[in-house]
Formats: sequence, C-alpha cells, structure tokens
Amino acid sequence: MVVSCPSKAKSTSEHLFLPIQRGPPSPTSIYCHHSALPAFNFPHAVKASRQGSSMSLTTDVFEYNRPGYYRVYYIATKSEDVIKALEKPHPVVLMFWASWNEPCRVMMRPFWDMAVAKRKEAVFLRVDVDKFKDIVEQYQVEALPTFLLIKGRVDKGRVVGAKVDELNTTIKANI
Repeated sequence: MVVSCPSKAKSTSEHLFLPIQRGPPSPTSIYCHHSALPAFNFPHAVKASRQGSSMSLTTDVFEYNRPGYYRVYYIATKSEDVIKALEKPHPVVLMFWASWNEPCRVMMRPFWDMAVAKRKEAVFLRVDVDKFKDIVEQYQVEALPTFLLIKGRVDKGRVVGAKVDELNTTIKANI
C-alpha cells in the first residue's frame, strides 16, 4: 500500500500524521513530497479513542495541534528535540536509525508496537544518525539500530541491533 503525503508541511515531523483504521497498522511505504525515496515507516500519530486526558507522554512533550490525535513517537528534526525530551522527568526511549539500514527498517514495527504499549509511561523519539552526528557521538552510537533508555539523564539500558526480545525486556524492566 502506498500513501501520499496529505499535508503541505514544511517540517518532517509533521508529514506522517495519518489516521489509522481499527487494529494495528500494516507496513506501509510512505512517499512524501519531502523526499523522492520511500520512508518505509509507520504513522507516528494515531486517532485517539477518546478525548480528554493525555493519551501519550510524547504528545505532552511535543505538542500536536490536531484534536483527537496523539503522537505514538516523535521524529527528531533538530538537536533541541532530544534535549527537550531529556529535560522531562519521564523515561525516554531513543531509537538511533538510518533510512538506508535494513535492520532499522525491520525494527520500525516493534518500536511502534512498544511505543503504543508504553505511550503513557515513556517518551519515544526517533533520531536519524545521518542528520544528528553530534548526538550520535555524545551517546557513542557505533552500530544500527541502537536503542537507548534514559531515565533522569542516566542511561538505564542500551540495545544494539535488531533484537526485539532484548529491547522489550529492557523497556519492561526500566519503565
């Protein structure tokens, strides 16, 4: 299934907000006017089943001005996004990834599933290693994908590679 970008958004953090029908999303190659290449992505905002209280901590940190929707995870567009997430008292799960890396694309679905499951307990943030070399160096990321769980500015867990079970265990143990 190919979905075209429905918005005229200028930033990459806004162009993947697609409502999802009932049930989990199916893998989608999303083509967007921001890039000629497929993004191999899952929508990172979904329609809330009810209005009112916060539906995800990621939405609390990175506001989303579309009523009735909440962020599942956030795609960092600038270094300040990572700093903003880490300033909050909540746990932060960082996924360091690259669009050209096959294991990163394989881990998008498990990352999405975990972000949905733990959306009220942690902030989920995706960081492109090609755009944020300073952050990659700061957290000593040497292989892809790398997942970091940071709580109170302390590294609580690190998973390197496409290891779904290990990532799930690390997140459950520290959140």
